[in-house]
Amino acid sequence: MSPITIEKRQKLVKVIGTFFMLKFYIDSRKALLSFMLQYGLKNKWFKKTRRAVTKKPRIKWSVLSANLSDEKFRRTFRMTRECFQQLCFKIERAIGEKEFRSEDYLQDPSNYRDFRLYKSHMIRFGGYISGEIKLAITLRLLAGASYLDLELIFKVPNHTIYRIFHHVLKQWICNDKVLQIDFYKDGSDIAAMKQTSKSFAQGTSKGIIGGCIGAIDGLLIKMEAPSKSRDNVKNVSNFYSRKGYYAINTQVIVDKQKRVLWFAIKSKGSEHDSSAFKITSLYHNLVKSHQWYIDHGFYLIGDSAYAQRPFLITPYDNAKPGTKKDAFNFHLSSCRIYVECAFGEMYKRWGILWRPLSFKLCNSIRIIESIFRLHNMIIQFELDNNIRTFNQSDQQFMSEEMLTRMSVNISDFLGYFGEDPIMPSDKKTRDYKHDKKEKRLFQLGKELREKICNAIESDGLRRPKTNIRRDEFNIVYCDE
Repeated sequence: MSPITIEKRQKLVKVIGTFFMLKFYIDSRKALLSFMLQYGLKNKWFKKTRRAVTKKPRIKWSVLSANLSDEKFRRTFRMTRECFQQLCFKIERAIGEKEFRSEDYLQDPSNYRDFRLYKSHMIRFGGYISGEIKLAITLRLLAGASYLDLELIFKVPNHTIYRIFHHVLKQWICNDKVLQIDFYKDGSDIAAMKQTSKSFAQGTSKGIIGGCIGAIDGLLIKMEAPSKSRDNVKNVSNFYSRKGYYAINTQVIVDKQKRVLWFAIKSKGSEHDSSAFKITSLYHNLVKSHQWYIDHGFYLIGDSAYAQRPFLITPYDNAKPGTKKDAFNFHLSSCRIYVECAFGEMYKRWGILWRPLSFKLCNSIRIIESIFRLHNMIIQFELDNNIRTFNQSDQQFMSEEMLTRMSVNISDFLGYFGEDPIMPSDKKTRDYKHDKKEKRLFQLGKELREKICNAIESDGLRRPKTNIRRDEFNIVYCDE
């Protein structure tokens, strides 16, 4: 082993000295920083940059439901407690319990991941928003509530309320697996049509109007002016109706139980009822198979806004009191009035219609469709359980609430006026005035109407005399 030279010894001393100097420097820096941190915290030099975690106590659905009486629950959510539970069950069965996440499912320890999620939300936010709470928020918004009130009740941020609202409408309520309207999807269901026509025949028509498979009418839904850029609308003025506001023209067919059998949300507010119905796929199917409907004696009934067809019976114009045409109009109106009643019931139940819809055009269409589906579900629940939830007290309560908050009268929505959504283009509808096929259909419709009118006259049916009124000039007129 060679001896260490003086130069190597000097280098080694420098390396060792540098190492100890660096170690001393690092230790001193650590000590200085530790001293400054402790001294600074003691004298409040530093402020906490992270917001303190605050626990927001959210009300559970079980607690909220228990605090509401049956009557209060019905008026709050526009349906009975049992109907609400049935709707939750349908949604959970259609989309799965993991997607719906009911309160019982979240509190079940066997669902390890969701249970841990529930616990973490309990610590961070004060509770998880269960499926029942999401559905309750949606129903309250449809009933006309404000998101500010819902934020206080459910302890949900205001930016989350409408996100829940549109998600529930799109994924849950407008889901065909949950609630479906498909009566006219298959036009060959003779048994269903016979059942519907049989219910219409039982009434003032004495069975004369016995082939009616639905009453059709148009409903104007008030909305704010659509946006050209947001809604892809080229001509906004097409949505301006003759009533004096922007609206969506919705065509609806109902049965005698006021269930919606078919609807089309395709037309703008300025569209006439007759032309709005003619651009639907149902009308084209009826035209193609009109002879089948004639052979089986099936037809729709509508007001004088629609064109007379062999599959669509309309009243006579300017019928004189006491004539057979007047008697026909009375009995036809007695069957057609159910579509007006359905509109009035939906309008009074869902307060979101009391003001103009201020959403995107696609979201407004989804809201209207959701109202139709929920209306059917409520009516069917009442028929299955032989109950009537929309009683006189509810009508009085909702009428008082409606008068204090609405911006338009119910008469503006009614009167003359499952399809694809509104077409964004401004394509004009087809001119049927000089169409030979349409003229032929009009003639066949007149013959069918005359046949029914003669049957009413032969049976001696007339408009009841108690229905006749006189105005201030002593001129006779008739209420329909």
